[in-house]
Formats: sequence, structure tokens, C-alpha cells
Amino acid sequence: ALDKTNTKVTQVDYYTYETSGTPRSNILTNAADLAKYKIDITSDKELTFTHEFDGTYTYQNIHLQVTNNEGLTETVIMTQYPSLYISTEDGGNVFIDGYFARVENATMSGAAKNSDGTYYGKNTTNYNKYPATKDNYAITPYGYLFASLGNLAQTQITNVYVTAFNSENGYYTTGGETYYYKIGDPRVSAGWNSSSIIKYLSKSTSNTSWTSSNCANLMIASTANSYRSVIAPAFKVSSAWGQCSEDGVTFSNAQKRAATYQENGYAAGRWRLPTEAEIMFVAYMQSQGNIPTLFIDGANYWASSGRYYNSGNFYDPSNGVQCYVRTVYDTWYWGGTKCPTGTYTIKTTK
Repeated sequence: ALDKTNTKVTQVDYYTYETSGTPRSNILTNAADLAKYKIDITSDKELTFTHEFDGTYTYQNIHLQVTNNEGLTETVIMTQYPSLYISTEDGGNVFIDGYFARVENATMSGAAKNSDGTYYGKNTTNYNKYPATKDNYAITPYGYLFASLGNLAQTQITNVYVTAFNSENGYYTTGGETYYYKIGDPRVSAGWNSSSIIKYLSKSTSNTSWTSSNCANLMIASTANSYRSVIAPAFKVSSAWGQCSEDGVTFSNAQKRAATYQENGYAAGRWRLPTEAEIMFVAYMQSQGNIPTLFIDGANYWASSGRYYNSGNFYDPSNGVQCYVRTVYDTWYWGGTKCPTGTYTIKTTK
């Protein structure tokens, strides 16, 4: 039989992600904190665990000490996931416009070193190179913003997981309209050919080869109004290593920038622009202090709809408008398999 006195939760640990860099570890061991994690012994061989999440958007590891009347003890670790949760992982090893901008071990030709020992790609048509040169309407992470700030405020990839919404968090309001989140796949065929991509990449390097097959299989997020409220069940948001210059990019270039983006071994051909719902969900999480700021108030960011986001609302762009970009990666579909981080890899199929 189980010892009811000594069968109990002894520790809970989880991470929080309010600031950039290394996630903060939280370890609960005192009785007042652990009182919310309830264990009921319903029979000699059965335990019931009860704990309601209270605004924590990360999974938690619960350490349960199980003791029987003979004095034998074993610790079981349970992992509890909320219906909406986040985690982070290291960013970096970034390729912009099909050419590396900041990688630890460059395997492509034309490598030069950044001040931190990482590598960037030498632009063959502009000898000021990538770190400080505007190229194809994009300044790479070691460009203008990095030089002006002296550091990057958000260097982690943010992982978002969505399994269910409730009546309190299942909708968002923007522009006076209420939208209800729809968990699903926002992607459609890009309908591009290889010349569409090569034209975009040609200012960066002639070494990048997007084949007709790559393009035929390429999926991007739909621009249709019906997809505005769709949110993928699991996706990654790129780190600040992929941010644009102070000028931003046009919507057409933003779509291609996303499609050709690669970070931390997550291959090109699998990234896309975020839907309006995905931006709103992430913006809400950052407003609650649950994650670092990914969408800065007062700045314009492209959504896959072709509208741009600024401080809680979406706007129809005028001709030639240029905005910033955060790209997303569909973890729910592609999984977590990585390609070599020092090589530009195009993958548009599983």
C-alpha cells in the first residue's frame, strides 16, 4: 500500500522567457508553492494528479515522490503541458537571400570573419560586403541594426505550440473587427518558377540554385482573407538575426525573403510569412510579459495577407511600402530535423 504522508510532489521546475538570451530556470520546492499540485491516493495502486495552469505558458516538470508502507521510495517526473505554450532555442547560423550572413562554420566559398569569429558571405558585386551594406533591399544581421545597437535584443528562435483555445483567449480584435482563431494549415502553393527566385537572389550570389522542382513544391502562406485568422498548431518564429534594415522590404520581396531564409539548420524552402492570427497571438504573449518582444510597437511588419501589422492593428499598404519581416517555420509539418548549419540547404519536401 502507498504511504499517504510521504507520497507527494517534492519539486516543480520550468523555464520562463520574458527576456532574451538564456531562458530563466524556475524551481519550486517550498510547501506553499507546491500546495497547488495535488495528489490524491484513490486506491492502493492508483494516484490522481491535479493542477490547473494559471497563466504560465510553458510546460512544467513535476517531481513526484512515491513511497509505500514498506519504506521504498521512487521519484517519478511528469511533464504537464498547457494548451498554449512556448519555448526557445538558440538562433543564429542565418542565411539571408540565399547567402550566409552569420554562421559558425561556413562551408561556402567567399567567407570572411565577423568580429565575434563567425563568418559572413562576401558579396561579389559589392566589396563593402554584407556586414554594413544594403543588398537587395535587405541589410543582414551584422548590418545597420547590429552596428547601431551594438547588440541584438532577441537572439533566440521562439517555439509556439497551440492545441486549443477557450472562450477567454480564442479570439482577437483588430481594426474594430473580432476574429476567432482557427487552428490549421495556412499554406498554399507558391506558384513560382525558378526564375522568380533566381531574380531575387541574383544580387547576392550566383552559387544558389533553386530548381524548378524546388519551386514547384514550395508552399507559402495564403494571402486570402479567409486565412487571416488561421494559426498553425506548432511553429517557430525567427530570431532577430534575420531582421531587415531600417527601410524594410516590399511585400513581394518579403515573401521571397521568407521562402529563401534559413536559420540554425532549419532549411530554406520551409519558412514563410506569419499569418495575421499568428502575429496577434505572439503580440499578445509579449504584451503579457511571457516572451521577449518579437514585434516592436511602432514598427511595421508584413503579415502573409499582404497587410502590415503595427501596434495591434493591420493596415492596407500603399504602393511601394516597405516593412520589416519575421519569418515562421511550420514545426507541426516539418518536425525538428536539421540540415548542416554551415551550408545553404533548400528543402521543399519531406
